[in-house]
Amino acid sequence: MTVARLLCLAAVAASVSCARGTVTQATAPATGSYVPSPRESAFLDTLSRRTFDFFWETTNPRNGLTPDRWPTKSFS
Repeated sequence: MTVARLLCLAAVAASVSCARGTVTQATAPATGSYVPSPRESAFLDTLSRRTFDFFWETTNPRNGLTPDRWPTKSFS
């Protein structure tokens, strides 16, 4: 599993636990829940990696600011 996917799963788990109270590993998925196709999963993996890479590569290491627009040099 990629780091981005793990972060996404952690965010989903946190939001679900806030919405439902507590979530345990024994909790089964809801009946009729959506399961993405392999093509959709591959797209989401690529999208999450490219999004992470954008912030990783464009964030200023000296002050931690990320640009508002790309490719301009103006930082937020």
